[in-house]
Amino acid sequence: MTLKEIIWISSSKKDLLSLPENVMDFMGYGLFLAQKGQQHGAAKVLKGFGSAGLLKLLIQMHLEHIGLFIRFK
Repeated sequence: MTLKEIIWISSSKKDLLSLPENVMDFMGYGLFLAQKGQQHGAAKVLKGFGSAGLLKLLIQMHLEHIGLFIRFK
């Protein structure tokens, strides 16, 4: 199985790694599925970006939402 490459922008990887472990696990699994060409059940396709194929994955932690945006070529 070939996984699509993740291209991290700015401090996004460092930011993800600084989150609590359960959030990292959730987001990491969402990234893994996206790399395989699949979609996490909590991921939503963002509209208005043409054929960019942009996904948004949100998790609520306490009263905050933490989001991950995924786009592959």
